[in-house]
Amino acid sequence: MKYFGTDGIRGIWQKDIDKKLILAVGKSIREFFGSGKYIIGRDSRASGTQIIKTLLCGIGNDDTTVIDIGIVPTPVISYYTKANSAKCGIVVSASHNPAEFNGIKLFDEYGQKLCENAEKKFDSLIKKHIKTTDCYHSPNIQSIDITEEYIKHICSFISNLKGLKVCLDCAYGAMGNIAMRAFSNLGASIMAFNCDYISAKINHQCGSQYPHFLLSKLKQYDCKLGFAFDGDGDRLVVIFDNQILDGDSVLYNISKSIKLNKNTIVATVLSNGSLQTQLNKDNIKLIKTAVGDKNIARCMMQNNYSLGGEQSGHYIIKPYSTTGDGLLAALIFAQSIYQDNKLVNPIKLDLMPQKTISLNAPKSIMNDFGLLQIKSKYEMLLENKCRMIVRYSGTEPKIRIMIECNDQNLIEQAIQEFEIYIYNYNQFLNFL
Repeated sequence: MKYFGTDGIRGIWQKDIDKKLILAVGKSIREFFGSGKYIIGRDSRASGTQIIKTLLCGIGNDDTTVIDIGIVPTPVISYYTKANSAKCGIVVSASHNPAEFNGIKLFDEYGQKLCENAEKKFDSLIKKHIKTTDCYHSPNIQSIDITEEYIKHICSFISNLKGLKVCLDCAYGAMGNIAMRAFSNLGASIMAFNCDYISAKINHQCGSQYPHFLLSKLKQYDCKLGFAFDGDGDRLVVIFDNQILDGDSVLYNISKSIKLNKNTIVATVLSNGSLQTQLNKDNIKLIKTAVGDKNIARCMMQNNYSLGGEQSGHYIIKPYSTTGDGLLAALIFAQSIYQDNKLVNPIKLDLMPQKTISLNAPKSIMNDFGLLQIKSKYEMLLENKCRMIVRYSGTEPKIRIMIECNDQNLIEQAIQEFEIYIYNYNQFLNFL
């Protein structure tokens, strides 16, 4: 697909994504979903207001009403779309990406992200509409604040957290106005950082992408538990007792606090082998999907599973949510380790050695003969004892390589060879 990546449409504003593309997306939304009620919201990026204005010109006012719920986390839009039986939910956000990025995520009437077949159809509509420049009158717009409704909704699943001391990092993004209030309503004592809506600072050296910021604050304030969110609040990183917990351990601890339908957890192919080992001991089944929380959510919906997640920090917990929800995951994790008014140690998986690199590179590198040779070489060396995944990111211009193996030296050898080759590949292209 030309426009859709792992998680919607995304790129650098006014470079990869411009008004012409946004207008075409708006027209495609109208044609794909039809007339009716739409829910729209955004994160704190300054470009969001212009993108929404342009989108609405593409959607038009033919029997269409748009409810603008302002700056809210992505899961809030998913929730409100489903709760109001709207035609679709529109999120203007670039999630964990830097401030210069922006994008669009779409939810169907059930609060689910579009499946791959639907994305392909939508992609074709964009290609058709991008050839035209005509605009329509904007639809009827209702602006409402649903934060209190969502906080009440999400807190209704959680027992009292009175006395819990917790630090929050809201990444200058959409979670700033919600996370503090939710924890406070449940009785927790909180210290929160980066909660203002500052577009230029969103995700910058803070939040889930830079958990060491929150780690330093935990040490400074002698606090054991911390939660870091990304710019649109669908991603979570947990810190406990001066350690950044891996995503698989977070997922496993959450599983201990909810009812697992069909005794099954859904994860992606990037999950650490230790998760499979531990779940085998517990007689719990693990289903693996392609990378991306939309793939986890689709698998869960089709099979009526209740929990899924990925290492990067997306956790989907049904029936409470239909998409990744960092705040819901944080509250349930907190509940799982706050017992009898005191913190207990979370369960930490005995992780297999695993290393992932994420390097800037053009997409053309995925078909480069030299890279494919290195990949084939290590596929043979790692056969039957290790795992290697080489993929191009669906959210930013990067190649990602994950290697998992009990031989740490072999991991480092392979990673170093990939890094050197990719560096030289980029240097060559720059020279041209």
